[in-house]
Amino acid sequence: MIQQIAQLLGMYALPIFIAFVVVVLALIFLFWRLFEAHYRRLWEWGSRIRHFITHLPPTQWLRQRYPRIWSFLGRRLLPREYLGLHLMLGLLIIVTMLNFFGEIADSVTESEGIAHFDLALANSMYQNVSATAITIFRGITWLGNPELITVIVVMVGAMLLAGRYWYLLAGWIIIPAGGGLLNTTLKAIFQRNRPELPNPFVVEMSWSFPSGHAMGSLITYGMLAYVLVVFLERRWDRPVIAATVTLVLLIGFSRMYLGVHYFSDVVAGYAAGTAWLTTGITGIETARRYRSHRRSLKPVIPRNSQYYHSR
Repeated sequence: MIQQIAQLLGMYALPIFIAFVVVVLALIFLFWRLFEAHYRRLWEWGSRIRHFITHLPPTQWLRQRYPRIWSFLGRRLLPREYLGLHLMLGLLIIVTMLNFFGEIADSVTESEGIAHFDLALANSMYQNVSATAITIFRGITWLGNPELITVIVVMVGAMLLAGRYWYLLAGWIIIPAGGGLLNTTLKAIFQRNRPELPNPFVVEMSWSFPSGHAMGSLITYGMLAYVLVVFLERRWDRPVIAATVTLVLLIGFSRMYLGVHYFSDVVAGYAAGTAWLTTGITGIETARRYRSHRRSLKPVIPRNSQYYHSR
């Protein structure tokens, strides 16, 4: 059954992928609009839930028995403490993505269902490619090459250095570099061979799991989107997010279409990349907001690049 599904997906891989991208973008903007429309109501619900939890008997016991722990948790669960909420949300995403990556890695290592699906899908896609699509995706996959990623990091880093945006500069350098090191380490740990196809469209010599292009493009272009959202006006947020999501998905799909990665390689690359990118952005936001909090008791709105400028 799994192989039949994989073969069917491989036969119509391109139209299915296009439909998938459209659905993903639609869902992102739908949840975005719902969040903006019900922002205040969500905070009110959160406040009510917090009030209910804080008056439960076990919570009251914790408050009296461990006042320091209560004080720590209380500061991070208060709706007005955005810094703590941001940190908690970041940790939630990180843990979820790491767990997801672990599940994929276990399945690949033990050659379970996902491994059979990978092989069947790779063979089916290879048998149903078109020459025009191969040419297009060779160009798209180049956008995720380490050489181009390095050039982008250097160019944007130079602009941030010239503007003396120290927090962003540190994150911009550490996050892509750390992501590259993490991907190399993971490849060395799992040592999964790439798909073995006759007359491959692209030849790669490194290990396959997780996909370096998928992981690297998500980290670098995701970080670039974060930087642009910080500096640009709010009306540019959605175009930037849409372009970034589309580009990252295209690069990941190109690796499968060209036969140099399995499906699980790309998905695992996205999971690991999301965890690492979230770690970096959470660190930047935490450091920046903590610094701003010490300067002023007023809440900080992350729409002004002056907060990043050294004063």
